[in-house]
Amino acid sequence: MINDALELILVNETDLDYLYNLQCIEGIRKFALDSNIPKYDDHIKWFNNKLKSDTTKIFKIVDNDIIIGVVRLDSLLDSTESIAEISLTIDPKYAGKGYAKRTINKIIKVTDLDAYHAVIHESNIASQKVFSANRFSYNSLYCPKFNLYIYRKG
Repeated sequence: MINDALELILVNETDLDYLYNLQCIEGIRKFALDSNIPKYDDHIKWFNNKLKSDTTKIFKIVDNDIIIGVVRLDSLLDSTESIAEISLTIDPKYAGKGYAKRTINKIIKVTDLDAYHAVIHESNIASQKVFSANRFSYNSLYCPKFNLYIYRKG
């Protein structure tokens, strides 16, 4: 049974290798905008830039002291609303156990934004279902093979 005490903990410098190793798990990037596993040096640059960014927050998803995956929010510039793109990666060992749905629900509850965007590969049925279960609605084609889903508070 899944513990209701799911935690979202901001990543820090010590999480560099965890995030890289997560990206290297076979199949984890299958539905990513860039499906290639990054080179380690490129990952270091990306990670350090994200940690320094005022517009990005990356959280470890933790249940009973076990890291389940990560969720990232990238703020999008909009003059009328506070909007972030949400990106979620669950370690395949914990897939299918409700963590994705609970994480999306929690990130919406604990952040003060007007809207959330999710860019989902057209073949990623599991992500489409879990975001739809959290009241995200299909909005439009984002780019070839990727669709934009949106959730607005209120």
